[in-house]
Amino acid sequence: MKILRFMQSVPAGTLNVPMAVTAIINTLWPQSLQIGGATTALFANGTMTLIGVMLFLTGSQFMVSQVAATVRRGFVLICAKLAIGFVGAALVLHILPPSGIWGVSTIALVAALTATNPGIYLAICNKHGDAVDRAAFGPLNLISVPAIAILFMGLGDGGSFSAVTLVQVAIPFAAGMLVGNLDPDVSAFLRPGTVVILPFLGFCFGSVIDLRLLVTAGGSGLLLTLFYILANVPFLLLVDRLVLRRPGHAALGVSSAAGISITVPGIYAATHPAFAPYAEVAAAQIAMIVVVTSFLMPILADRVKDRGAATEPAAP
Repeated sequence: MKILRFMQSVPAGTLNVPMAVTAIINTLWPQSLQIGGATTALFANGTMTLIGVMLFLTGSQFMVSQVAATVRRGFVLICAKLAIGFVGAALVLHILPPSGIWGVSTIALVAALTATNPGIYLAICNKHGDAVDRAAFGPLNLISVPAIAILFMGLGDGGSFSAVTLVQVAIPFAAGMLVGNLDPDVSAFLRPGTVVILPFLGFCFGSVIDLRLLVTAGGSGLLLTLFYILANVPFLLLVDRLVLRRPGHAALGVSSAAGISITVPGIYAATHPAFAPYAEVAAAQIAMIVVVTSFLMPILADRVKDRGAATEPAAP
């Protein structure tokens, strides 16, 4: 059985195939992922541990000489992504009531606009990008947490994006960067690590997805998914190509949603009762975005990269 070959044939398959496996298990038999011990730690509750390891590994590949390029690329894309969320949230909350429009509530719209998936970004950049692209995985984690959506929804002090969050992400990345720069042999030893960790990160992402929610979302979920794609892809591609002069695969990596975004409506509704009636449907709609973009964005990244290669002048 050629499991690895199959995974590699699927767009971002080293992350998406394991995610699909645990999503199916969580849908049909969720108790099996919550039996405790090593099983739950590895396949369900280990997300932050694995992200910490991934931050250390990507940091170990980040050379001091790449700081300027990484800050430039990562900072521009992250600011563009935050601009979409901030401007979109301000417009949505100013214009629409909590019930939203066409079956899509304001809480679903804001949670969708701020959603991003560093795992898909890293899977795409492992295939198409360079070390500078992969190093942006660290700062991208800062804007993937639910606190960003909660902050944009106007939550008070409990949802603010504090300096502590920045430090929590920076320490493992900086530790990896330190040892990788002090000893090139360590950097070389850890280089394959991100590819090995990605499947396990996929398992954890899938453990919070209930595929029955896709049925619940229905047409409104498809509408929100289309809105998410149109709000993110064209703008981020323009930024990546016109401002950064890059092919566009990184922009598509940023244009995917993570499973953790599904928790945003429930978290916000817990302290804002006016949104409580819409939280369950909003979670279902966001689940559809997660599934669709996790598979669609790697496909688009392949096409963008192929088109870029086709237009490059032939070597003399």
